[in-house]
Amino acid sequence: MPADYYLMLNIDPAATLPEIRQAFRELSKQVHPDRAGPEAEEKFIELQRAYETLRDPEKRAEYDRQKRQRDLRPAMDLFESFASHWPSREEISRVIEENFTQRSRSKFTAVHPVTIEVVLSTDEAASGGHIPLRIPVPEVCPICQGSGRTGFFTCDICGGAGSRWIEHQVDVLVPGGARDGMMIPVSLRHLGVRNMDVNCLVRVG
Repeated sequence: MPADYYLMLNIDPAATLPEIRQAFRELSKQVHPDRAGPEAEEKFIELQRAYETLRDPEKRAEYDRQKRQRDLRPAMDLFESFASHWPSREEISRVIEENFTQRSRSKFTAVHPVTIEVVLSTDEAASGGHIPLRIPVPEVCPICQGSGRTGFFTCDICGGAGSRWIEHQVDVLVPGGARDGMMIPVSLRHLGVRNMDVNCLVRVG
């Protein structure tokens, strides 16, 4: 299966060019053969190939087109598509939001596991592919800068919340020959979510 360049660089599919450059710069230092040894040469070359593709608008557009064709199905939503171990959407939202508040600065952050079931047909499991997963993440309101107010009035953009939720997409990479019961971890750290682990439980049938 072709490599997923976004996963390789640990960036969101909607990443900007500066974000792509920064990710490549940091990762290339870690896997450069001069530092990681000659066994890292192949990985370093593949990392360069990913960067050269995603930094060029035309190459990236073609790569994205081909990637969409490899996706197993339309994007799923963490809130809408699954039943999680938490009792409500509000609880999931609270845990995610902790990463972007004062509480997230604690050195001892509890990590909450979330397991979601992904049901594949036998053909999908055999061939493998990508399943886009939408993850909601809060960001500080650009108008009120988190205060919830503009002058004497409630901020119209965020409704006084000081933040608004933006959906990001991550890819669940299903390997070819996936078996029933396989657990596929999905990292959210590149989105700033450090206190929640998402695991996709594969069900075939």
